[in-house]
Amino acid sequence: MSEKYQKVCYRHFKIEKVIVFAKNRKLAIKNTQKVFSSAKIESVKTNIPLFNEFLQTIRFRNGIYATFF
Repeated sequence: MSEKYQKVCYRHFKIEKVIVFAKNRKLAIKNTQKVFSSAKIESVKTNIPLFNEFLQTIRFRNGIYATFF
């Protein structure tokens, strides 16, 4: 096996969480969308696109959601 396949690169990524407070749910969702749309994360895949999809659904906006798939 060539040397390039034998090298292993270890990177430590910091896992962050976003908490948004607002006067009501509608404003909190709007503020969360602003945070996610302004996020600039390179070199690692994130689940931000998935969260953006959730935030745009009518069910989520109305408070009807579940944490199972």
